[in-house]
Amino acid sequence: MDWARLAIAAPGVAATVVAIVGLANGKSGRSDHAGVTRREVVRRLHVARHARGSPAPLAAGSPHRVALPHRLRGGGPFLTASGRLARLRPARRRRGVVALTYDDGPGPQTMEFLHRLERLHAKATFFVVGYAVNARPAVLRHEYALGMGIGNHSWSHPPMRALRPRDQRFQIVADERAIDRVVGFRPLFFRPPSLSFNLITIREIAAQGMVGALYTVDTRDWTRPGTATIVRRALKVRPGGVIAMHDFGGDRTQTLHAIAPIVHGLRKRGLEPVTLDELYRRPPPPRQRGGPASRIARSGTH
Repeated sequence: MDWARLAIAAPGVAATVVAIVGLANGKSGRSDHAGVTRREVVRRLHVARHARGSPAPLAAGSPHRVALPHRLRGGGPFLTASGRLARLRPARRRRGVVALTYDDGPGPQTMEFLHRLERLHAKATFFVVGYAVNARPAVLRHEYALGMGIGNHSWSHPPMRALRPRDQRFQIVADERAIDRVVGFRPLFFRPPSLSFNLITIREIAAQGMVGALYTVDTRDWTRPGTATIVRRALKVRPGGVIAMHDFGGDRTQTLHAIAPIVHGLRKRGLEPVTLDELYRRPPPPRQRGGPASRIARSGTH
């Protein structure tokens, strides 16, 4: 792991101050629909998701004490900690699937991202930031209702490795609470902003019953290199890989226009875009060829 490449040196003190103010402004238990309680909104979302045949999302476990890891090993997009060892692990499901992921929203263009994905019958995972969730809760609810994956991307997008342990914990927990207030569950996955993390970050993710979610292909779409370049970079992904893009943090028109070419290009390779939840779930057991009658026939019994 090239830690220097992942690190961002600038401190996140200002971001934490903004986070505290935003969290204080977002504590209401009511929805943003007049006269409709949060519980009713969540109930309707669950009904809508069930009607679309989408499985229940993977949720974070209970908070618990976790020892500080001494080292990081392995390779893959999923980051876990056990005892004194942190591991990067590959996807459990790899054959014929990849994950599209979008960071930093919900933003003003996110609904158009959702419309295009829905028209393509494609799934993606949106890593959301707490202050943006408070600003656009209806967009987050729509992501959930469409069966998209939802992940935690911190409260205010600071470089995590520049923060003290308690401030890292705040960034993770505050965003979990913001998401939970809107859609009724705490997501399993946390992606450190700009992949800035250290061993303390890994401990804090695990201590919240969560899994770190990195990526295997960085399109660097935030540099606005042009739609064709974003598509070309995305299509370098291998089966079981995770593609990183953005739906907020600036003008994301190039990334928006890249959605259809990426999805069509993946499908030509026999790869279907799925959520991170689906990548992380254990694959179903292989289907046996033929039923009992065919097995009897093969055994030579008549």
